Amino acid sequence: NCNFINNKATGTAGEMGSAGDGGAVHFTGDGTVTNCNFTGNTATGDDGGAVHFTGDGTVSNCTFVGNTAGRSGGGAVYFSDTGIVTNCNFINNKATGGSIYGGAIWIYSGTVTNCNFTDNSADRGGAIRFSGTGTVKNCNFTNNKATGTGNYDGGGAVYLQGTGSLTNCNFTNNTASGDGGAIRFSGSGNVSNCNFADNKATGTNSWGGAIMFV
Repeated sequence: NCNFINNKATGTAGEMGSAGDGGAVHFTGDGTVTNCNFTGNTATGDDGGAVHFTGDGTVSNCTFVGNTAGRSGGGAVYFSDTGIVTNCNFINNKATGGSIYGGAIWIYSGTVTNCNFTDNSADRGGAIRFSGTGTVKNCNFTNNKATGTGNYDGGGAVYLQGTGSLTNCNFTNNTASGDGGAIRFSGSGNVSNCNFADNKATGTNSWGGAIMFV
């Protein structure tokens, strides 16, 4: 039940990963965040514009607006291990800098359920990037962008490096400069009972206006 507005983590190197993680909150182990609002927070040196979990994490009933990660990713939230995200809204979060993944969420493995993602951006996974296995259920993705143009970039809304599944989701007007206007799978995946409208893969050699399976 807290509000975090315009907080910054500005370090660039240190112990427990790199300094500059977690613009508002940094957990050195496992943690839980519930019923909070995060607006305009920045991790200028590294990951998790609003929240960084070094261990497992749970985020529920939160709103993230205009948060920024300055290096690897997770414009709003970064999970180093397993993450669970439920009933949250992510609006206009960004991962900027080099090798930037997950405009709203960077997560190793986990589940995202009953969330809304709007106007988030990153090189890979405009809204979410899973490094391992991932499950997404009952979510809405609108106007998210993956701006990277490299061979492995894409996933305007969701990028899955490992295996994953998406169920009962809506994807509208998401864009990738690489492959997969809405979703890119680099491993095996399953998509069921989802709706796709006006998603685009816009690069000269891009594949999969809605979904790309590699």
